[in-house]
Amino acid sequence: MDDAPVGPHRLQRMELPPLDFRRLFDAAPSLYLLLTPDLVIVAANDAFLRATMTRRDDIVGRPLFEVFPDDPERSAGTGLGSLRASFDRVLRERVPDEVPMQRYDLPLPDGRLERRYWNIRNSPVLGTDGEVALILHISEDTTEVVRRREAEMEHDRRNEELRARAGKMAAEIYLRAQQVEDANRRLRQLNDELSASAQSEREALHALRRTQSILVQTEKLAALGQMVAGVAHEINNPLAFVTNNLAVAQRDFEAVASLLALYRKADVDIADAQPELAAQIAAGAERIDLDYTLNNLGPLFARSRDGLKRIRQIVEDLRTFARLDESDLHEVDINPGIESTANIIRGRARKKNVDIVLALEPIPTIACYPGKVNQVVMNLLSNAIDASPASSQVLCRTAPGDDGGVVIEVIDSGTGIDPAIVDRVFDPFFTTKPQGEGTGLGLSISYGIVQDHGGSITVASTPGAGACFTVRLPPRPPPREPTSYERIS
Repeated sequence: MDDAPVGPHRLQRMELPPLDFRRLFDAAPSLYLLLTPDLVIVAANDAFLRATMTRRDDIVGRPLFEVFPDDPERSAGTGLGSLRASFDRVLRERVPDEVPMQRYDLPLPDGRLERRYWNIRNSPVLGTDGEVALILHISEDTTEVVRRREAEMEHDRRNEELRARAGKMAAEIYLRAQQVEDANRRLRQLNDELSASAQSEREALHALRRTQSILVQTEKLAALGQMVAGVAHEINNPLAFVTNNLAVAQRDFEAVASLLALYRKADVDIADAQPELAAQIAAGAERIDLDYTLNNLGPLFARSRDGLKRIRQIVEDLRTFARLDESDLHEVDINPGIESTANIIRGRARKKNVDIVLALEPIPTIACYPGKVNQVVMNLLSNAIDASPASSQVLCRTAPGDDGGVVIEVIDSGTGIDPAIVDRVFDPFFTTKPQGEGTGLGLSISYGIVQDHGGSITVASTPGAGACFTVRLPPRPPPREPTSYERIS
């Protein structure tokens, strides 16, 4: 196994045919506006016009806030102050800026306002003099995401107990949203500090772009971890209730069955003394198939209790995996976390008839962030399942490292990685999956997590013979300055 770490590489230059950028701009699926520094609209692509129900002739050449005025009634009191501040930062600092979850309602043909939510990114287009010549305004309509979330909450409120749990989860989500907003505010403060140093501006901008991608994924996974842990905790309570009641029911059934056996021994006496009652009892026993019931309820109870044990194990696996928001180092044996991660993703593997095989050797404990290590293993197993054909195996194994740390290997049964692109697999947003089936961030984020632990992640692949990803983690990460996303998280 190669010990040399593999990092992101620059894209090789390619000869491209002439491109009609105007047609590309108009046909782009994202929502684009092109603005002057005075915020006058100079171009809008087709997707933007469809989403905002406007016409190109009606908006091009007009100021943005004239076309979309800052009307408190129209925007439900949210206002457009954040958007104006974003434009100011772009013009002042000449760097991209984001406005998350901006509410702005759009008028319908019948005069009513339709509630809409947007994620906005403003990017400067610099002229030859280094000043901002244009601003590329990119909008993402997130209304359906918000509506789906509201619909799910409304559905949960139909049950009183679930309403209470939904309230707790809503508080958690609100708190997380506040934390994200605080993180974004601290991120902007960090941008201001970095911008003050002209000498390191280019290096800081490169690091910031990577940090923003990692921050979004980290916050999503942290929220997911807290949600999974909360759900697992809530499931344990009714699970214990059902388990205890089932044990009581089985005990009482066995007592009733014993009593029935005694009654059946007395059938002869009843038949002689009360023939009519004996006939009714015999008819009832035949109607409910009493012998079948007595013979099969016992095994049914046993299978039910086995099913409850399996549910409890799944809950424990979820709780083990859901350690994504831990910010402190822990001395742990990572094997149990790998087992839980594999158990969670096995259902997805079964859909392709792919078998996940674990070969976990006894390994030393290491100081690490367990949830982030679980995330790396989850990303590698997920990619291996996608790469493997049906009716094949994915192997995950661990072993002690030469330095007292640990080695993790994930080996798939796929067609391997093209040697021409193997050096780019850890680049942000690079993916070999079809469009819409991958973000291209999984391996990049895994690479960053392993680097933060002072370790390495490498890939060895032979075309037609699958790929092997190797992660090496030291006994303890070396002392270092925290990364930007750690300072703001």
